[in-house]
Amino acid sequence: MKSLVFDQGIIPKDIPAKQVGKNQVAIKPCRVLISSIENSIYLGLLWVNPSTVLGSIGMGKVAEVGVELDPSLRGRKVLVSPYSSQGGIGTEIDGLLTEEAVIPYDAIEVLPNDIGEEAVLLPFITFARKVKEKVGGGNLLLIGGGLFSLTVSILLSDQMSSIGLITEEKAGMFRQFGVEDISNLERKWDYVIISTMRTWARFVSPSLIREKGKIFVPNIMKSWPVIMSPEMEKININDINEEDYFILRKKINLKTLEQFLTFSDDFSTAIPSSGLGTIVRTDIAFKRLIILP
Repeated sequence: MKSLVFDQGIIPKDIPAKQVGKNQVAIKPCRVLISSIENSIYLGLLWVNPSTVLGSIGMGKVAEVGVELDPSLRGRKVLVSPYSSQGGIGTEIDGLLTEEAVIPYDAIEVLPNDIGEEAVLLPFITFARKVKEKVGGGNLLLIGGGLFSLTVSILLSDQMSSIGLITEEKAGMFRQFGVEDISNLERKWDYVIISTMRTWARFVSPSLIREKGKIFVPNIMKSWPVIMSPEMEKININDINEEDYFILRKKINLKTLEQFLTFSDDFSTAIPSSGLGTIVRTDIAFKRLIILP
């Protein structure tokens, strides 16, 4: 099967088909989001084992199911989130950037018929909604300018007294949500969210919060962050509920995709992604992918 793997860089490779385990599903991906996880691997900020198939978030149709799963899942449209009990998808275990991906059942979400490619935003919405439930107000610092920070900015802009952002990327798109560019590391915050893979963020963040402050990180891997300080809390992003679908339909939807993400039919133009992310139409991209002998 044509795949994109990590092997001293991100390369195309032909790999054998995988057997479907008892609690796994085989998925034919049609859309895969290339975002901060894949960019971090590309830049060397996040190390993964050689020959790991990349691709952490995406959607496709179920082709086969494990013996302990409901056979009616075959043919269903599903979302794959970046974390499972077996490890991070596309980081600690093989991911979606292959013609047929084998994914643990606890990383998938069966999608309603009216939800299209905007479904790739659901893990970020779930994260933002859970953070919203945990904070009552005060000020919030975002470290990292990706989709986690964007969705938090959209959903919490009316709840927080102030939201600041530290990022090496362009921060202009966040200003429409009242987010302030931050360069002063002496300022104290009630809450900090880390979504960048850069190591300095995890070491600096405890000094940025007030007494009894909290640091939130998305739970995308078992092994990340490598070091967890007592103030840090991992937020599970697989617990998608009806409120998340409501947000997807009413607040963060196709218009959000068109405004902040790019689309590609070719892997060569998608990795690394430009802006906050690139949605790859993998059903087309794999047909175009050439694997050299």
